[in-house]
Amino acid sequence: MSSVLLIGIDCAVDPSNIGLCLAQYRKGETLRVLEACSGLKDSPAEIAARWIAAKPGLPVLLGMDAPLGWPVALSESLSLHRAGDALLPPANELFRRYTDDFTARAIGKRPMDVGADRIARTAHAALRLLDEIRRLSSLSFSPGWDPGTAARSAVLETYPAAWLKVSGLPDHSYKKKDQLDQRRFILAELEKELFMEVPREPFLEDADILDALLCTLVCRDYLEGRVIRPPAEKESLVRREGWIWLSDYSGSVPAITSR
Repeated sequence: MSSVLLIGIDCAVDPSNIGLCLAQYRKGETLRVLEACSGLKDSPAEIAARWIAAKPGLPVLLGMDAPLGWPVALSESLSLHRAGDALLPPANELFRRYTDDFTARAIGKRPMDVGADRIARTAHAALRLLDEIRRLSSLSFSPGWDPGTAARSAVLETYPAAWLKVSGLPDHSYKKKDQLDQRRFILAELEKELFMEVPREPFLEDADILDALLCTLVCRDYLEGRVIRPPAEKESLVRREGWIWLSDYSGSVPAITSR
């Protein structure tokens, strides 16, 4: 496998709260972290497109921390709904995707309900951002479904806190400004398996940028094939709703275990 550009994006409605991280990876080698910033001073889509243009010819894998789809039951129920009518499916079926329930069962951590929470606005903004990156880069960025391979351009739904949890690192209480010590500890553990070509300060000062870095680690694990694939019998469903790619550090796959 040739080198692949990995772009992690911690999504948000407000562009200034979007974190971005650029890394480069060749299968079996150490991930190199090349750039990191927020969308505070420039358009996040333009930043990503500029990074892509600077490395022409390399495959690009985007890891986006936001839902990229909605529950099938919700779309089907609302298509014929009229004001005042009951919605027959239970609320959890309407507002949660299969991947959300799977994630909760697999790691004991539940993503927010895209059909009934503020994350829906983040998901909407993320899809608009993805479309803008497509336009500026002239790349298709279809959802990736083949772990262990590097398509010309693909996008993955990622969950940074889940990566921390399966890696044995603190997965909460690290995002607030006054939780610097927790971010410092997380970054110190990450640096044991990364080659950092950028200053550490952005990751310590801004949890959104740290989450973007974690998105690139999910992308790395996807390229290595050490992620949890959707069950074959649910493939049609998750291709409509989206799939959270969880890193799989079970069995012989090494994991960070210190706390």
